[in-house]
Amino acid sequence: MAATEVGISSAVRQTLATLQKSSTDINTVQNRLATGLRVTSALDNATNFFAAKSLNNKAGDLSALQDAMGQGISTIKAASEALTAIEDTLNQMKGLADQAKALGTDSAGLVERETLGSQYDTLMTRVTNLASDATYKGVNLIKGGTPDNLEVKFNETATSTMIVSGADMDQTGLSLTAAGTWGTNSEIDATATAITAAINTVRSQQKTFGSELSFLQIRADFTANMVRTLKEGAGKLVNADLNEEGANMLALQTKQSLATTSLSLTTQSEQSVLRLFG
Repeated sequence: MAATEVGISSAVRQTLATLQKSSTDINTVQNRLATGLRVTSALDNATNFFAAKSLNNKAGDLSALQDAMGQGISTIKAASEALTAIEDTLNQMKGLADQAKALGTDSAGLVERETLGSQYDTLMTRVTNLASDATYKGVNLIKGGTPDNLEVKFNETATSTMIVSGADMDQTGLSLTAAGTWGTNSEIDATATAITAAINTVRSQQKTFGSELSFLQIRADFTANMVRTLKEGAGKLVNADLNEEGANMLALQTKQSLATTSLSLTTQSEQSVLRLFG
């Protein structure tokens, strides 16, 4: 006698299929809610995945350049702050020359002039020290001899760059010489003229650095905005709408609950039919 096969009814099979799909859909929505992404791999949407990856890669490259711009800004600031200190020192030196000229040329006056000249020479050495100490991460835009230049890249291909040229701002670069004894007014006048020229040179360089610093800050801000725009564009391709996914979760849970209830009722109905044959 052949065994009688008892299969699952079409109603139960359909309800089970609905439950399985609901469970799969719920897992998908839960993953989106957990990660905030609706496209996490090329399997989800190859076009959007690789387009977003390209945008994020460019954003990453620009972020690195933005960091380099920030370091460039700091390098120029270091030089500019040193120039401010040098200008202050030069003004002190000019004050010493003015004091010396106001003194007489008698023996007492000449002694005092020599003392002031010695103080002047000390300050002149400090000008050179200030220029030498204006180094930021190995770059010094105002050191004596051969000052460094600064190159800042603005794009990934290095086709857009900015070169900040250094300037010799030590005592030699500013054409300053020792005061000596300042025995005559003409010597003091020559020193005062040299100091005035040095102050004008420092101020001119400060303006140049200030202009370059302003432009570099503009480019850094522009790059920061570009990075945000690229990331936003990538997000639009792969990010999930959390409000929408929350609503989907509620709908799927309701659907799952109804399917579970339907399966229970269908099973009870079929059991009732089986009892008739008991």
